[in-house]
Amino acid sequence: MKKGTLFLFLALILSSVPIKPVESLIQPSSSSPDLIIFNVLLNNTEPRNEDVVVFGALCDNMGDTDAVQWEINIYLDEKLFDTISVDVLSAGTLLHVTSDPWVATPGNHTVHFVLDAENHVDESNEDNNVMSKLFIVKLPVLNGEPTIVDIMGRPSQPTVGQMAIVQSEVRNIDTVPRDFTFIVQVKNPQGVVEYLSFITGSVNPGQSLTPGVSWTPQTSGEYVVETYVWKSFDEPIVLSESVSKEISVAG
Repeated sequence: MKKGTLFLFLALILSSVPIKPVESLIQPSSSSPDLIIFNVLLNNTEPRNEDVVVFGALCDNMGDTDAVQWEINIYLDEKLFDTISVDVLSAGTLLHVTSDPWVATPGNHTVHFVLDAENHVDESNEDNNVMSKLFIVKLPVLNGEPTIVDIMGRPSQPTVGQMAIVQSEVRNIDTVPRDFTFIVQVKNPQGVVEYLSFITGSVNPGQSLTPGVSWTPQTSGEYVVETYVWKSFDEPIVLSESVSKEISVAG
């Protein structure tokens, strides 16, 4: 094949291949908001019973357009606790939100933040809008197992007609002093409350006291002694777990 003929042949082949414009080879960039939640916080990292707790979260719009008119739902133990409305979160802007206050109750809890809960914002990524945090609300006082001692403070078995002292160690594991009411309830062998008494006191952080009340059993048999630590009868806020113990009263 002659040289001129070869060039003509190649030109015909190239002319038959469609040429795409350069701009058609460039994928358009995303033009959507992208709401993301970084962290869930509590104003008190070790809440106690009856403490006031506020939940917070740090959010961001990682997209390249503004997120307009959306909401944040906050769930506490799977129940809707609070809703925060957001007018606009500009692209690349951080947002710190806080909930209404909650009065803590003892036990294990979960707080759950959901961004754009109603899907009002068309996001480039819908999988980063949720975050949860587990936390425990502890009681501020530890209540030890009740013990029975005689009037000299020596461990003893209670006997019919003889005074005994029901006592327990009360320890403050909180960071503030705690006024308390130590309550003793005794149930007879029939399960009926036969005796109820209390004593008040105050215990400093890290300190232990051993309050006790006197009790004179009237009949022999198997009894159940229950102890409680409350703030007071006027404010019956539970400060510790209740503790019970079976005891035998000799005839």
